[in-house]
Amino acid sequence: MRLKTRSRYLAPAPPWRRLGRESVRREFTQAHQRRLHQWFDDQGRFVYPGRAPNSRERLWNCFSLLNGEPRDVRLANRIMVRTPIEPNNFAPIAAVELLLRHARQLTPAARQRPLKLCGVQYLNMLETRFASPAVHDFACMGTFFLADAPLVMDRYEFKSPVASIPEVYNRERMQAVGRNAIRALYWHAQRPGGPQAAPSWIIHQFNSPTYTPVSLLALANIAELVPDPETRELALQMEAGIWRELLAFYHPHLGCSCGPYSCAYAVDALGQSSQARILLAYTGLSRDRSVVELLDAHQPDLLIPHDGDLPFAWSGPAWIMSTKYHVPQDALSRQGGIRGRRFPKRLRARTTWGEFGTLDRKRRRIVSVQGNLLPAGESELVQVQRQRWCLGYRRLTHWGNTFPIHLHYALQRNVRSMRDIRSVISGVMFQGKPQEWTADQRGGRIETAVLVQTGKVTVRPSRDGRWVAFAARAMSELSPIPIEECSVNTLIPTHFTPVSEARLNGQLFDGQPIMLRARKARLSVQDHGARFFVEYRFRSRRGGIIQLFRWAKYIRFAAFLYRGKRRRFSGKQLDEMRMSGHFEATVPKV
Repeated sequence: MRLKTRSRYLAPAPPWRRLGRESVRREFTQAHQRRLHQWFDDQGRFVYPGRAPNSRERLWNCFSLLNGEPRDVRLANRIMVRTPIEPNNFAPIAAVELLLRHARQLTPAARQRPLKLCGVQYLNMLETRFASPAVHDFACMGTFFLADAPLVMDRYEFKSPVASIPEVYNRERMQAVGRNAIRALYWHAQRPGGPQAAPSWIIHQFNSPTYTPVSLLALANIAELVPDPETRELALQMEAGIWRELLAFYHPHLGCSCGPYSCAYAVDALGQSSQARILLAYTGLSRDRSVVELLDAHQPDLLIPHDGDLPFAWSGPAWIMSTKYHVPQDALSRQGGIRGRRFPKRLRARTTWGEFGTLDRKRRRIVSVQGNLLPAGESELVQVQRQRWCLGYRRLTHWGNTFPIHLHYALQRNVRSMRDIRSVISGVMFQGKPQEWTADQRGGRIETAVLVQTGKVTVRPSRDGRWVAFAARAMSELSPIPIEECSVNTLIPTHFTPVSEARLNGQLFDGQPIMLRARKARLSVQDHGARFFVEYRFRSRRGGIIQLFRWAKYIRFAAFLYRGKRRRFSGKQLDEMRMSGHFEATVPKV
């Protein structure tokens, strides 16, 4: 049933469908409840091997338990009583939603924990929402919190630094803050870099399989839970714009979100359990019909986020599926929407971002906060979808988990899961030796889930449009940080299916490393009917070291601008660490 809105400030929200399959949520909830009774004892203590869940995960688990039988509700209350008050931006968001949806099921002692989280985090949510002008998951979550907290809090007090008496926010003042928060978010969303009627400009945190669903959840919850008509209508319009973006980047034949991404992890590009895949299964917009099957630990080589943390992987979907979503009809239609997708389909969009990051010179590390280490910028995003493959790239990329060039292609005619898809990333710039393996939750070894690019890469198409060229260079801004490697990379995952054939300058790769010193080198791959080529070219005449080798569960094609003892380089030396190359792919229709 559609929500009724009567806003004097805006045109009506676009036509939409309220989506969320109860059968998918119910199956997941029951399976999750059974696991939670094994992972927690009757007193709410975590007894599963590995890292104990933090406050946000404990609260996410309660969304499943509070939809269950009396014994499930009892366990939820006992988990909530034991939930620590931690400085975590996700915890107060879950706390407000739990209080709005399940307050009657909570004991007085259990109800005090989320209420205390709301009070402790209120000022932090003000900063989270208003400090950054961009539209991203923290901004959307902060807006949801400020709009909904007055529904569960009578007042908020904090000690003023310039007065002898506490500053008091009563409910009316908090409601005014919430209305201003949604208006500010909407204003930024309508500027270049925000969701429009068509995705010609998109948000800063675009197409992230991990974080876009969080933004959608926050906006959908505002529309579902806030009684103010103007606030709900603004949220509906922003939610519609982000849905258009997410579905425009989604490939219905491959059954996954394709690049480029603003931020993605290995599980997003390779695995079944990305937040986006779970969200699309829940809303019925993908071919997946069961979230339980996506998270089945008996699957061979299932990629589990947070270093193999299975309880964490199960807690997030309980939160993502706690509400209904509002998907615009034009994004679903057979005339231009996902249900009428025709190939080839080309998407071009632009995005902007603000200056970001700071450098801790004493500890010689990067701090990922608002700062001016990296300047603001604007970039073009391009994605071309064909029936069996998709190539996406970002014209300018630096910082964070962004993959400049991303190729997805089918390994067989009928794609049933991510095991039937290859996801190749290229043009990745590492400044510092990338982590290959890390400890899992039980003390074993697991491949790293985060491939953090710390260089600068520009990508442009060739004149004939058949391939893309790229140029990569190190970041002179990071000169105070010593490094032991600077490289440009192509990573080919072999987690599920080996590559048919790979050659470096014509030499067949048989699993043993191939190393050469050259000015340029060409990797050619033929794989289940697909073909792609990557070429690296050094700027200097003497060239450098180029290697093709196994790295974790990838085949890694790397050109090293520096590899040796850990040392510092000047900004000028780093600026001279540059190279270029090109990437070309073809996949037959058969």
